[in-house]
Amino acid sequence: MTKYILISAISILLFSCTGEKEKSFPRRYAYPRIELYADSTKTVTLPSSTFNINAAATVESPRPEWLDISYPRYGAVLHISENTLATPAQLDEAIANRRQRIALNLGDTEAESLEYTTPNGFSILQIKALDASGTPVQFIAVKDLTIISGAFVFTHQSTNLDSISPIITALNTESSTIANTLKNSPEGYNGLLAPGESGGIEKTTNKYRPR
Repeated sequence: MTKYILISAISILLFSCTGEKEKSFPRRYAYPRIELYADSTKTVTLPSSTFNINAAATVESPRPEWLDISYPRYGAVLHISENTLATPAQLDEAIANRRQRIALNLGDTEAESLEYTTPNGFSILQIKALDASGTPVQFIAVKDLTIISGAFVFTHQSTNLDSISPIITALNTESSTIANTLKNSPEGYNGLLAPGESGGIEKTTNKYRPR
């Protein structure tokens, strides 16, 4: 009996020494949750248009046609400007230039594009980056011979999408608020949608390239 117990003890010891250790995996890092701004808004103006922004944002105007709108909690600034052109041809050129700038800002980052017409008659192109980008949300708004363009820019760039994804979503919502509250531009030429297009929402996800 003593011999049997001794052999069993040796066997258990050998198994514990040669057995595979339990595999360990690194824990997923939990980024702190950003507290989003409340839904209240205020109205700001450009030379020939007005729109709503979040009430907590701060506004500076380096020039009459340009606003810098800061969102300190998100570490982001919206640069938005308005330009009224003399002819439809000049407007088309301005739109093409802005589309090119959007593509350059994105680089190889994939983005979601959304085109629609607002109840106030503005044609909107809204771009949301699907990966970490210094310019996560950009947009163009056009009515008559006026183009309004904006780009949200991170003041402190993060390369981790998990940490900034809620902020990108919030900035995209702010972009939609701005677009859908734009008003007071004159009726007339619409430079984003081709004649005969309905202006319904068109949503695509790809590496954005200008037309």
